[in-house]
Amino acid sequence: MADRYRIRPADPADIDALAGAEKRSFSDPWSRAGITELFDNETVRGFVAVDDGPEMRLAGYVFARVVAGEAEILNIAVVPEDRRSGLGRRLLEVVLEAVRSAGAESVFLEVRESNEAAKRLYGGLGFRPIGFRADYYRKPREHALVLRLDLKMVLI
Repeated sequence: MADRYRIRPADPADIDALAGAEKRSFSDPWSRAGITELFDNETVRGFVAVDDGPEMRLAGYVFARVVAGEAEILNIAVVPEDRRSGLGRRLLEVVLEAVRSAGAESVFLEVRESNEAAKRLYGGLGFRPIGFRADYYRKPREHALVLRLDLKMVLI
C-alpha cells in the first residue's frame, strides 16, 4: 500500500541510495556521476519515496527538469519489491505538481516501447503518444515512445 511511503524532496545525501536503486531497477542504469549532476542543476526537481518501515529504505524516486514552460521527466523508478503498490503514480503526481508550480504547461517523457505497465501508468495520468525515437534505449536496444501531458488539461 502506498501509504507506508513518505515522499520528500531528493537531497544529495540520497545519491548512494539512488545509485543502488538505479542498478536494481534498470538494465542500463545512470552512473553515480550522472545522478550527482542532477543536484547541480537548478532546473531539476527530484523526489524520493522512503519506506517508513524499520529499515527506512529508498523505495522509489523521480526527477524532472523544467525549462521555458516545458518539463521533462528525466527518470522515475520504483525498486522491484515495491512495484505495483501505487507508489509510481504517487511519485508522478508529486513531480507533476512541482513542475506545474515551477511554470510548466506541458510535460514530456520517453518510455520503452515494450514497457506496458509504464505505458498504462502514464496513460492513466493523461500522457499521450506524440512521437517515436528509434533505438533510444540500450541494453537491450529498443525504440522509445515519446509521450506528452498537457498540464492545462488535467487536474493533479
